[in-house]
Amino acid sequence: MYRDIAQILAEKCAVQVTGSGVHDYLRTRSRATPRQAERRPNQPPVNPSAADTSAVASSSEEVQHKIAALKARNTAPEPGPGGFEYNPDEPLRLRQPRRE
Repeated sequence: MYRDIAQILAEKCAVQVTGSGVHDYLRTRSRATPRQAERRPNQPPVNPSAADTSAVASSSEEVQHKIAALKARNTAPEPGPGGFEYNPDEPLRLRQPRRE
């Protein structure tokens, strides 16, 4: 069966693949589908109508506020003790942690 699919792909789409490649692809995709369904609750697709434009505008404003808050956060990591030091006159070495 997988060889037949590989042959059809070669003839119709000029895709060179083996039967085991088709099998691996289908196995991976069939396993991913149930897991994704568990993670996401079923929600209907969003199709805003004329009556829903105010709801869309308010949710858009909320998104913009969240983006601005994320951009305003200080995300620079603070340097930890014993950071990397480079001296071009010496070979590179790993620092040994100091024991107290």
